[in-house]
Amino acid sequence: MSDFLPVLAAGFIILAALFLLFGGLQIGPAPQRGAGVGEEEAPLPPPVSGIVGYPQQGMRDIPIANSFSVSFESGEKPVASLRNSSVENGVFGRVDREISFDAPSQDLQSARIKLNVTDTNLYGNLVVVLNGNTVFNNYSLPGRLEVQLNASALKLSGNILQIEASSSSWRIWAPTVYKFDADLLLNYFSLNSSSFDFVADSGIQSISQARLVLVISKKEGSGNLIARVNGNEVYRGNDTRIAIADFPASDINLGKTNTAEFLAEKGASYDISSAEVLLFYQPVFRTQALYYNLTGDQYSSFTNATLGFGIQKITGNVISILVKVTDGAGGAHSIIPQGILQEGNSYNITLTKDQLYTGSNRIEFVTGGTGSVSIVNATVIQ
Repeated sequence: MSDFLPVLAAGFIILAALFLLFGGLQIGPAPQRGAGVGEEEAPLPPPVSGIVGYPQQGMRDIPIANSFSVSFESGEKPVASLRNSSVENGVFGRVDREISFDAPSQDLQSARIKLNVTDTNLYGNLVVVLNGNTVFNNYSLPGRLEVQLNASALKLSGNILQIEASSSSWRIWAPTVYKFDADLLLNYFSLNSSSFDFVADSGIQSISQARLVLVISKKEGSGNLIARVNGNEVYRGNDTRIAIADFPASDINLGKTNTAEFLAEKGASYDISSAEVLLFYQPVFRTQALYYNLTGDQYSSFTNATLGFGIQKITGNVISILVKVTDGAGGAHSIIPQGILQEGNSYNITLTKDQLYTGSNRIEFVTGGTGSVSIVNATVIQ
């Protein structure tokens, strides 16, 4: 009994020393650590899902105008006439004829007066005066006579055409007499064109193609309808309902004012219900990224981690998918997932210590090719 107490006391002293040395008494199996991290595990980034690469080609509809007409009319039309008329000029008096007329078309090409002299005594000249300027002064035998008028001398309104006879001079017994019919004709063309400004959305980085769409409600004549964009002809045709014309993307100024002009060829007119331009564009390349943060202690005890993700859909021509890791020190590392890219598959990539570093590690998904991949639930699995 006398030896038991000293031995018991020594045992308690040893147990106390062990407790202080190893941080307490552990009963049962030791808890497991996360794969590759030390005492304090790195927080897992939230899952990332989205489109990687070039999404499908988009289209932007730009209305230009509604309900307008274009035409190009030409021809000759009478604006005034005299029937069974006569002019006289002698010692005992004179009789003149005067026509007042308008020339409203600014696209006047020429004008003329057609005379049919039915009778005359030829004692003097037949005289034609336009707006105070003599344009004809000569003898005229019975028959048809045509006098050309200078179109540039005509006013939009209030033109005066006078037909007179010169004096019979020494023939005091009779005046100069001319009997006639007269028609005043204007030869014109009327070009009714329309132009409209529109802005191509500056949010589009680039376009692959442009298309003009016209809805035609009425067409008259055989001439073509012509459309120009920024001075470049993009359509010439005589469609009666819908006109569609694809034209180069280079004809469009992105983010700036563009001008669309519409006109018709000679003898044609078009009523257009609507005009619009469609821009086909390739959307901006898209990536998806997540961030995996490591402290100095976590990185010192790190061995590896697993990056997992799934592929929901593949669109277009995707050649490959690449994982780019930019570590906390700015170093870049590229990893190509193993296996064939297929919709519905899941993939795991091992991230090693030499691909990461202390701080924020950016893990980014990019694609090669012209298509896109829809990835789901991309995250780091410890």
